[in-house]
Amino acid sequence: MFQNNFKLEKIFNFIKSEKKFNKLILTSINDVTKVILLNEFFKLGKKIVFITNDNNRVLKFNHDLMNLNLKIKPQIFPFQDVSPYEVINHNLYKYKDQVNIIRNKPSFIITSVRALMEKFPQNNYFNKYKILLSKNDEIELYNLIQKLLNLGYKRVTQVCDIGEFSLRGDILDIYSFDENPVRIEFWGDTISDIRYFNVDTQKSIGHINSVDILPLYKFVKDLNQDNKIDSEFNEYFQYFEG
Repeated sequence: MFQNNFKLEKIFNFIKSEKKFNKLILTSINDVTKVILLNEFFKLGKKIVFITNDNNRVLKFNHDLMNLNLKIKPQIFPFQDVSPYEVINHNLYKYKDQVNIIRNKPSFIITSVRALMEKFPQNNYFNKYKILLSKNDEIELYNLIQKLLNLGYKRVTQVCDIGEFSLRGDILDIYSFDENPVRIEFWGDTISDIRYFNVDTQKSIGHINSVDILPLYKFVKDLNQDNKIDSEFNEYFQYFEG
């Protein structure tokens, strides 16, 4: 035990003295030591991406960090266990967490190798195809609905889940990647009010001046482009039936 503590102290001193190192490889370290070392890296102000071999280990390390009451507040980059060959929609709640982490770049991330293998668009994709809605903006409601459909949103009677929107008269509800859905009120073609609302009670919980509506699809065709992309897809898929 004394010898292990001595080795840890030497590692801590090295980390504190060599603040500018780009790569550090440590082997034969148990889980508790890994957690303590992560805390030391965090104290140096370094951004951390901690990668484990599977999702169970991700949950275990996150649990250990929370139990030790360290200063680290990690965010889990989740893995979507969906096969590309199955007709199953991916989990939009997990996708929301993934997109928010990609865009916000938090200081400490725990993830698995399988999660890193998932394909994502570049960060500027979300800025390019997002819909920015601000109070007092003038926008044609029909065009806005078409944009929402193009980004992957589904029209419903009442918004209850991520990826849904509903239109009742001059009130448009949208559930994007924020914690709560938004309710947008129009006066003609002008946005007169934007507010969050609670999904369960459907009651407003806070007013905001603007909101970003992010694409649900990982690929969006630019409607302003010509039909070049259509001809490329047709050429590529001409060997497939149906």
